[in-house]
Amino acid sequence: MYPRAHWQLCTVHKLRSTARRVRKGGERAIGRELKTLLRLSSRSEALAALERFQERWGDRYPQVVAGWLEHSTAILRHFDYPEPSHPVIRSTNLLERLIKEIKRSTKIRDHTFPTADSVLKVIYFVVER
Repeated sequence: MYPRAHWQLCTVHKLRSTARRVRKGGERAIGRELKTLLRLSSRSEALAALERFQERWGDRYPQVVAGWLEHSTAILRHFDYPEPSHPVIRSTNLLERLIKEIKRSTKIRDHTFPTADSVLKVIYFVVER
């Protein structure tokens, strides 16, 4: 439907998922290292940091490291955009919240939309709020 759209993973959710798969002792160290990796200024620096992450934690947590390597393109998608927008793009929470609000607003009035334009108006008002 959107051929030029890029697939991305939410870094917040990926970090939470990683924390659940790591022992309590290594949770903070791994979290700090990954957060630093995500906040670097370029993709090449982040990939180099990801290699260091693999060397450091690969033996202890092979599945966690493999997940980060396998999805590195989707996790590091924010590097395709200007640096000032990185904090917003890294997390999909804002987008997920917007979609939830649109669903909630249209579900309430599920059978009361006389035309497709009326649905679009409701969506417009939700976005403009």
